[in-house]
Amino acid sequence: MGKVWDILPPRPREHRAPIARRRRKPNMTLFFGIVVIIIIGAIFYSSSQSPSSTPNKEPTVASDQTSSPNINSQNGPTIKLLNGTSGSVATNTLKQLLLDNDITVTKTENALNLYQESIVYYDQSVYSTAQKIAEIFSEYSPKLQLFSQASSYDIIVVIGQKQ
Repeated sequence: MGKVWDILPPRPREHRAPIARRRRKPNMTLFFGIVVIIIIGAIFYSSSQSPSSTPNKEPTVASDQTSSPNINSQNGPTIKLLNGTSGSVATNTLKQLLLDNDITVTKTENALNLYQESIVYYDQSVYSTAQKIAEIFSEYSPKLQLFSQASSYDIIVVIGQKQ
């Protein structure tokens, strides 16, 4: 009965230690190579998600910044003009255009990001002035948008690319 199952006795294995040591080095090299590739990919991804890192050489800041925001004087609402384009000519031209139409700009500066479209953010109390600004800037096709948060200005005009 002992030979019914035909079980052979186990054979001793050959020792292959030198091959195992050689395999560990390429595995560690491969691991660190993949880690370096992931880190470089993350750096490129994060840099592509941030806005353009080439700011204007000369920031366009208005020279009449003496009036404090959100103080409605006899001149009308407080207006902030943000340049969302890559050039500074647009802000100066549009500020002069507003001044020609008896609308005083409280402050002008560059936007943090570049904008493809122009937006006029306004407080409900100055809707008519916001409409007038949108008509003046009709070549930029601005859209009117009510403030969703409290602001220190009555109207914020973000100038985007011409359309």
